[in-house]
Amino acid sequence: WYYQRTKNFDVYFYKGGNAQARHISLHCEKEFPRITSILGYAPESKTEVVLFHSIADMQESNVGLNQELSYIGGEANIFRNKIMVAYRGSLTDLEKELTAKISEAILNEMMYGGNLQEMLQNALLLNLPTWFDKGLYAYLAYGWSSEMDDFIKNSVINKRFRKASNMSLKDATFTGQSIWNYIVQKYGSASVGNILNLTRLTRSVESAISATLG
Repeated sequence: WYYQRTKNFDVYFYKGGNAQARHISLHCEKEFPRITSILGYAPESKTEVVLFHSIADMQESNVGLNQELSYIGGEANIFRNKIMVAYRGSLTDLEKELTAKISEAILNEMMYGGNLQEMLQNALLLNLPTWFDKGLYAYLAYGWSSEMDDFIKNSVINKRFRKASNMSLKDATFTGQSIWNYIVQKYGSASVGNILNLTRLTRSVESAISATLG
C-alpha cells in the first residue's frame, strides 16, 4: 500500500492506482469545505480513504473486516473515519460515491461523537430514520437529480407513498433526498446544519425540524 496525504484526507492505494488516487485526493479536498459548511460540522481528525481497483479487490480485502462492534440494540461502526471505495470504470461515479461517504463519515462523528464512549452512549439514544441520513448523503452527492424527480412524480401520480419508515432503502433514500432538496430550496442551506445540531441535542428528528422550520 502507498498513500497520498492532503490537509484533511489520507488516500491509500496500491500499484496502478496513482492517477486515480491523485484525482480523488483533489476531489475530496474540493468537496470538504462544501460538505462541512452545509452540515455545520468539521471532523476532529483526518479521514482515511482506501481505494481499490475493482469491487472484487475490495471484497477480497481484509481491511475493515472487524469494524463492527455489537451492542444492545444494534451495531455501531467504530471506524467512522475510514472510507473504502472501488473504481468501477467511471471517475464521475467514483466522485459521487466519495461525496456521499465523506458526508456519512462526518455526520456519524457529528451525531455520535469522536470517541468510543461517546459513540456507544449516543448510539443507544439516537436512531436516525433511513430517509433522514441516507437521503442527506444522496442530496449532498447529487443535489436535485432526474432519478429523484421521476421517483417522486411517479409516486405521487400512482399514490405509492407510505410511511417513510416502511419504505425500501432505495425509496426511502429518494424520498429523503427530495425532502432535503426542498428544505434547502425553501429555507436555505444553513437550515440543514441547524436541523442536524438540534437533532443531536434533542434526540428527535421531528422536534428538530419543527423547531428549525416552524
